Amino acid sequence: MSDATAHGLITAIITFAASAVGAFFAAWWGGVLGVRREGKKLTQAQAFNRRLEWYERAISALRQLSLADIEYDIASDPEIASDPIRSAITSLTFASSFLS
Repeated sequence: MSDATAHGLITAIITFAASAVGAFFAAWWGGVLGVRREGKKLTQAQAFNRRLEWYERAISALRQLSLADIEYDIASDPEIASDPIRSAITSLTFASSFLS
């Protein structure tokens, strides 16, 4: 084997090895970025689902909440009936007991 042929073979092997190593690291880095992106999307989807469940529970609690009960509570306590802010706080406190 001549020196030119040996040099060409070594150059080909080095080129192939460098290409293989570069491809490996590019694929690995692409995988890492893909996993991070999907993890972030999963976290956001779970947060959305938790918010949606809370809204559904809130609506359900408000449906169960009877306006007549609130009016009765307000009418039975003249101090609450005379103060609209206190009346609203009492109503919200009563409604929040259904959300727990």
